Amino acid sequence: MGAWGTESCSNDSCWDCLEAIDIHKMTQKEADESIDKLWMYGTDKDRLYPGAALTINNDKLGVIVWVLSQRLKVSIKKLKECLSFAKESLNTKNLEESGWRDIKERSNSLKKEIALIESAIKNKGKGEKVHIKGLFEKIDEMTKERTKQDIIKYIKQWTKANRPDLVEYINNIIEKDNDNDILLLCIAFESGILYFAENSSKMGY
Repeated sequence: MGAWGTESCSNDSCWDCLEAIDIHKMTQKEADESIDKLWMYGTDKDRLYPGAALTINNDKLGVIVWVLSQRLKVSIKKLKECLSFAKESLNTKNLEESGWRDIKERSNSLKKEIALIESAIKNKGKGEKVHIKGLFEKIDEMTKERTKQDIIKYIKQWTKANRPDLVEYINNIIEKDNDNDILLLCIAFESGILYFAENSSKMGY
């Protein structure tokens, strides 16, 4: 599926790392298990989730951000590791090379994540409740604001202007007329990463 927002946790690569029955009601035990597993096997991504699109450091940052947003605790050592990576990611050159289409929005998200981590470090590792929009919220917003034909028109225009090499591939998806696939493509093109379309058939959406 790829990314549906510019937050480090708004992608399925991160969500695959969250070992919880319901990530919106995550317990401290589930958070600890998710973090420990990711740090233990972090150098071998394929053992955790084959085909993951993001780097392991982004996965770590995403998991930490999500855990903190649920008002749970993270060790100071891991917080400092992710804080360092988040600050490096904010570097202009790193942002430009990261693959994000909307660099400004990604930068804004990183700044908020840095503030969240810094606050947790001051609060003995405990996060503060932060609402981060999920995929279904994004879909709900989109369907309220636009008709299906508006969305399809946008997808075709975006592909032609930005990725002409993918026009045939995207048209094939549209012709199948699967509403979920069409909505996910639109979300990906608006707030996701440029290589989403190339990997989407492998990502299981």
